[in-house]
Amino acid sequence: MGTDAQHGRVLMLAASRVSKSQRVLADVLTCCNLVSGIAATLLSGQGRPVRRSTLILLAAVCDALDGPLARRSGCATELGAATDGVADLISFGVAPATLLANSASCTAASTLASGLYTAAAAWRLARYGSRPRTSHIFRGLPLTGAGIVLTTGLHARVPPSVSSCLALALALAMVSGVPVPSGEELVHRVVMIRVRGCC
Repeated sequence: MGTDAQHGRVLMLAASRVSKSQRVLADVLTCCNLVSGIAATLLSGQGRPVRRSTLILLAAVCDALDGPLARRSGCATELGAATDGVADLISFGVAPATLLANSASCTAASTLASGLYTAAAAWRLARYGSRPRTSHIFRGLPLTGAGIVLTTGLHARVPPSVSSCLALALALAMVSGVPVPSGEELVHRVVMIRVRGCC
């Protein structure tokens, strides 16, 4: 009986350590997301576009990992969600918009589009970004997805008129109420479709 109790305490201690490690790693990834976004913003105007876009995409990788780790640790908090939201605003709101506004072929329309895109990103953060996520379905396009799409378009050097229209379309998508599945949900659906196909 005593051996079973001791074994149980050892398992609980191990589980606690794993949970703490996951929480710490999630916090580190959130910080990496934030630092990458700040660096991409400060490099605008002097760094090469490919370098800035790479930093934004690096932030996207960190953002894709920190949320699942925080939820697995069982310690997801409103403070953690708020910190992640601020990092997302900088990395996928401010940084891509600054990249657009400071592009070599920037026009008045590009500047206006970048401003509206940033405003939509801030509005989305104010409305949805301060609470831990409890569903795999978002209302409107997530900020991370919008930032990735806009950054990819700018990295591909699309014409200014196209990049401006893209930024405006993404801004509308972010503030809309259209249901959008998360990346985890999309992966789950693809796996289920393949499993059913194999059967």
